[in-house]
Amino acid sequence: MAFTIHKGNVPLKAPDGACLGMASMNDVAYLVVQPATLSVSGREFWFTNIACNSGVPATYNNDMSEMQSHVDWTLFDETPKMGRIEEIGYGGVCRYSFDRDEPDRYRMRSKKRMAEFMVKDYLQMNEVSCIVLKNNTHLDDVQAWVNASGLHLPVYVKPGCYF
Repeated sequence: MAFTIHKGNVPLKAPDGACLGMASMNDVAYLVVQPATLSVSGREFWFTNIACNSGVPATYNNDMSEMQSHVDWTLFDETPKMGRIEEIGYGGVCRYSFDRDEPDRYRMRSKKRMAEFMVKDYLQMNEVSCIVLKNNTHLDDVQAWVNASGLHLPVYVKPGCYF
């Protein structure tokens, strides 16, 4: 979804349905959640080993003790890295996600790199570690919302987390 927004393929709509033009990554805010936080919350969640829309059947799991073996983390952990969020101890993810024929483990790299983590119904804001924005475009608005809500939730500008 992020890539298609980046390519200018998603219309941005107001809550009343009015078209506001095409969305850009400047309009996207990431809510960063630690899977372990959801695991201890008792909330229902599922994760997959591959993108659900990849055309290859995804395997679903909800046993947090199996997450390390269920997802091919080696494809995320290679260098060079991008998307670091040092403030919460996140070292980033490998910049590359395209498929290659060799070595064999890269044949479905793009699909495996889109493994999904889904939470039933909704997130609670106390489960969110931070909010990440691409640039300062919406920083004042988002920070004002966070402040008005009484949440103690950091908002970071991290262009390296975006296309």
